Amino acid sequence: MTSFSRPPIPVAGLGAGGFLPFAAGAAALWWAPGTWQALAVASQLAYGAVILSFLGGILWGLAISPTGAPGWRWPALSVVPALIAWPALLWGGAGGLWLLAASFLAMPLIDRAAVAAGLAPNWYLTLRLPLSGMVAAALALSAAAL
Repeated sequence: MTSFSRPPIPVAGLGAGGFLPFAAGAAALWWAPGTWQALAVASQLAYGAVILSFLGGILWGLAISPTGAPGWRWPALSVVPALIAWPALLWGGAGGLWLLAASFLAMPLIDRAAVAAGLAPNWYLTLRLPLSGMVAAALALSAAAL
C-alpha cells in the first residue's frame, strides 16, 4: 500500500496559487457585470487548457527521467491531456468548460497510476487530488453560469 506524505511547502503553495485564476474566473462568471462574461469564459478556457497541458508535461518529465518507465505507455499518456485541452479550447463556451472539468476529474486516475508505478513521489497524490477537485468544481461552476 502506498503511504502518503505532505508535499514540500513551496510545491503546495505554488499549487494552491495556481488555483486562484480558476476561482477568480468562476467568481467573475457569477458576479461580474455581463460585459466581463466573454473575457471570463476565454480566461477559464485558456488557463484550463494550459494547466491541463502542464499536467501532461509533468507526466512527460516523469516518464523520461532517469528513473522513468521504459516503453510507450507513459509518454503516450503524457500527451493525452494536451490532446483533450486543445479541442476544449476550440469548442469554447460551456461545452469546453465541461470537457476541461471532466478531464481534471480524470487526471487523478493517471496520477495514482504514476505514483503506483514509482514515477511520482508518494506526496504527489496528496497535492493533486484536492487541487484537481477544486479546479474541476471551479470549471463546472463556470460552465453552469453560462
